[in-house]
Amino acid sequence: MTGDGPLPAELLEVDLCEKFGWTLDELDGQDESRVLPGVRAAVLRSRLENVRAFLETQGRMKATERDLEVWKWAHEVAESESPDP
Repeated sequence: MTGDGPLPAELLEVDLCEKFGWTLDELDGQDESRVLPGVRAAVLRSRLENVRAFLETQGRMKATERDLEVWKWAHEVAESESPDP
């Protein structure tokens, strides 16, 4: 409820079915190792776009606390991968 933990697997499966118009049987037939990383990347992109919109509109478009947490995480990853001066 508070967004502190991961989605239950069952909810993720239902979300995937809704997004792609699949039945649960069709979802079972998909290559899960390909589908899940792509969906995770799409969620990250969406959250980062929310923060970008928040910044570009100077706060008129709202970003959630989770959006901002993902933004912070992305900056930490980028900083850890950049070479030291």
